[in-house]
Amino acid sequence: MRAISIIIYIMFCAFDLSAQNLIPNGDLEDTIPKNFDLKFAAEWDSPTNATPDYYTEYHNNLNNRGVPYNLNGFQQPKSGIAYVGFLVFSKPNPDFREYLQNQLVRELKKDSVYCFQVYVNLADSFTYATRNTLGVYFTDKMVDTNSVLYLGYVPNLILDSNYIEEKQSWIKMHSNYKAAGGEKYLLIGNFSNDSSIDTMALTGGSQLYYQATYLYFDDFYLGSCDSLPQDTSIGLIERKLKFKEAKVFPNPSTAQFNIEVKKADAYTLEVMDHSGRAVISDSFNGSTTQLNLAGFSEGVYFLRIISDRRAYYQKIILQD
Repeated sequence: MRAISIIIYIMFCAFDLSAQNLIPNGDLEDTIPKNFDLKFAAEWDSPTNATPDYYTEYHNNLNNRGVPYNLNGFQQPKSGIAYVGFLVFSKPNPDFREYLQNQLVRELKKDSVYCFQVYVNLADSFTYATRNTLGVYFTDKMVDTNSVLYLGYVPNLILDSNYIEEKQSWIKMHSNYKAAGGEKYLLIGNFSNDSSIDTMALTGGSQLYYQATYLYFDDFYLGSCDSLPQDTSIGLIERKLKFKEAKVFPNPSTAQFNIEVKKADAYTLEVMDHSGRAVISDSFNGSTTQLNLAGFSEGVYFLRIISDRRAYYQKIILQD
C-alpha cells in the first residue's frame, strides 16, 4: 500500500510540474508597494530606467492608473483586476523603449520545447500600430541598465506578424520556444531600432505623446504545450508566428548571399550583428533574393525574414 501511495504521489508531482506556469505572477494579480501609494506587479521589473505602468482597481482613486478607465483609454482586464502596459514605439522619442522582465520559476532545460502565451491590446489613445516588433528574449542573466533606449538583443520569439491595431478585444499571441538550456529570465518588448519598425497610422489622441504604440498585457504563460491555457472568449484574435530556416548559399561567403524561402510573399528582411543591432533592413517580393554584405566586418550575422503570414531565420557568416 505504501508503494502505491508513493507512485501516486510521484505521478501527481509530475503532472503538477508539467502544468506549472514558469512565469511567476503571470496573471499580474499579486502586487508590491511602490511610491506615492502606487502598486506594481510582484515578480516583475523593468530592465532599464524606463517605467512600465501597472493598472489595477487598487488605483481607481488615483485617476490615471485605474481599471477599466486610465489615462490611455478604457480596457477591462483579460482576467482578474489588473494588467500592465508600456511603450513599444514612440515617434516623438526616437528609439525610446519600455520592457518587462521576469525571473522564471526554474531554469529552462536544453532542447525542451516550451509554449509562450500572452494577451495583448493596443491602448485607445495611441495613433500607431506596429508589426514584427514585439519580441521575447530569454537569457541566463538578469538585465540591468540605466538606458531608456532600445535593447539590442536578438529576440527568441517575434509575436506580432500582423499590425497590433485591436483596441477592444484582447489578442491572444503564442509561439513555441526550444530552449538552449539555462535560461532564467524573460524579457518582453521591442528590441529593434526605429529604422526597422513597420508602423501604420490610426486615429487616437491629438497630443504629441500619443503618436506612439502603447500596449496592454495580461495573462502571461510559459510552460508545457500540453497545458497551454485555453480561452473561448468571443472577440479574441489569435496570432501565430513560427520561424523556419531559410536556405542561404554560399554560407560562409565573402560578400554575396543567395536566399531562398519556401513560399513566395511580400517579405521584410533584416540583418543583425552579433550584438543584436540591426545593420540592414530591406524588403522583397517572391521567394528568392540576394544579400550583399560587402564592406561589413567579417563575423556572424543573423538573418530574419518576415511577412504577414510567414517567418524565416538563418545564421550567416561573412569572411574575408
